[in-house]
Amino acid sequence: MIKKTAIAVFPYLLSSVAFAQLTVSNFMTPQQLVQNVLIGTGVTVNNITYTGGASAIGSFNGSASNIGLASGVLLTSGDINQAPGPNNSSSAGIGNGLSGDADLDAICASQTHDASVLEFDFTPASDTVKFRYVFGSEEYPEWVGSFNDVFAFFISGPGIAGTKNIALIPGTATPVSINNVNATTNSLYYVNNTNGATVQYDGFTTVLTAWQKVTPCQSYHIKIAIADAGDDIYDSGVFLEASSFSSNIITLNATTPNADSSSTEGCSGTTVSFALPAPASSDVVVHYSFAGTAVNGQDFPLLPDSAIIPAGQDSVDIFINPVFDGINEATETVILIVQTSLCEFDSITLYIKDTPTLTLSMPSDITICIGDSTLIAASASGGLQPLSYSWNNNAGNDSVETVTPQTTTTYAVTVTDSCGTQSITDSLSVIVSIPPAADFSYSYHTVAELAFANKTSGGVNYLWDFGDNSSPALQQDPVHVYADTGLFTVTMIAINAEGCSDTIQHEVIVHAEFSLYVPNAFTPNNDNTNDIFLPFGAGVSKIDMLIENRWGQVFFHTQDINKGWDGRDTRGAPAPEGAYVYVISAESFLGKKYGTSGTVSLIR
Repeated sequence: MIKKTAIAVFPYLLSSVAFAQLTVSNFMTPQQLVQNVLIGTGVTVNNITYTGGASAIGSFNGSASNIGLASGVLLTSGDINQAPGPNNSSSAGIGNGLSGDADLDAICASQTHDASVLEFDFTPASDTVKFRYVFGSEEYPEWVGSFNDVFAFFISGPGIAGTKNIALIPGTATPVSINNVNATTNSLYYVNNTNGATVQYDGFTTVLTAWQKVTPCQSYHIKIAIADAGDDIYDSGVFLEASSFSSNIITLNATTPNADSSSTEGCSGTTVSFALPAPASSDVVVHYSFAGTAVNGQDFPLLPDSAIIPAGQDSVDIFINPVFDGINEATETVILIVQTSLCEFDSITLYIKDTPTLTLSMPSDITICIGDSTLIAASASGGLQPLSYSWNNNAGNDSVETVTPQTTTTYAVTVTDSCGTQSITDSLSVIVSIPPAADFSYSYHTVAELAFANKTSGGVNYLWDFGDNSSPALQQDPVHVYADTGLFTVTMIAINAEGCSDTIQHEVIVHAEFSLYVPNAFTPNNDNTNDIFLPFGAGVSKIDMLIENRWGQVFFHTQDINKGWDGRDTRGAPAPEGAYVYVISAESFLGKKYGTSGTVSLIR
């Protein structure tokens, strides 16, 4: 399998820390630095060894510096803690008291000291291996042209005669060194760091690439070495970019709509990308196959067994789009196996989630009274959340709505899942019941006992309140006896079979029993005492009173129960003293007639 390494933010243990500068750490072992930092894709490594000072090797973070590399491995001829800036010394360095390296001695034709050597075997997956680096030194610029520190990347293996240094000036066979890359020689690859704020080294190279043609799937050896030459002061260092030690292979990446590498039937698919590290010079055929429980051409549209990265491009995509089959089933797997190089295969596992069947539950029909409001609710489950709701009759777009229909109305709701692949419709009716038309009349059995006649249309139950604080009645046509006389408001509530109601009120009068008293004399002398002859009593609804003298001459006549005789004749002249005959006819509130006659004495 291809080695895939995620570059983490390392917990650097810093001895020289400053804002916006190079930082270093010797937290990891040499083996961890190679396996977890330096190695990228298309390369497997083993037999990692390191000789040199314990503080001469470590990791670096150059993202806030001008070194040109974000992070990686730092190998020095002294101490990595001498590398962080600012550039406040022209001779920073430390002697470790260690021996040099024979291969480096041969390059510089001088004895070397404090050699730091990182070696390992590796197997490339393609025909090229490469990595990016920067070489820096405190021997810049004053020791240009003299004996100076030396570094090299020695590679050996099939197809390589002996051991070869691949730390070369681009496009040449010339090794990178202080004498070969400086302000006057190959200056386009040189950075003058005098008074630099982030790196201590007085000068360093631009970012360079070491590379070598190799035979895929064969074992090679590399030796990364650096040392002081002539003396053990003035440190130098080589910065190796993280994940850059790699072999050109096809990388595999999948973009799924969900964080768990899954897509959903009929809703969302997965884009799988096959990428090269650089644009292809000719068409590149990417071969792949499928495994897993999902079936190519059944659970997703049929895909061929290869894709082509066109010349001039560095990637190609395929799209796995699961189909909705309406079957409730377990999550299915799609294992995509890719030949990433002549000797490597890679795979990625994707998941196809089932879309639960969308279901909808509606309540029974609802009966309301006209003018009332009610809730209508849809209960849906399944499908791919969130669900959307659409009611007819402009009822709204939520699962629960409030409606106030004036007539019986059917409300239908359509529920659709977020993918739009499933939709379901159901309905209910809101039955509008017309309220009863409440009405009643009443009659008197006696002056205190009233009979109520129900004249309601459409009612089945009734509630009566007689207005006298007595207990309510539930009869259709109740009879009620009042304990007191007076004016009472009677309320009736009529209720139909659906529970709708209507209310009506009438006022009733409860009269006293009939009685009538007729005075036998009066004195109309304008002293405001007994000036009017007026019968009085209770329970009288009508009256007719006639006043005559003894010879039958009419002096007064009225049908007004509140109007009496003031002692004058019909012409308005005062009547003489004497006895006068009255004839009275009366009627009670229950319609019973009464009559009486007699004489009344007019006294002045």
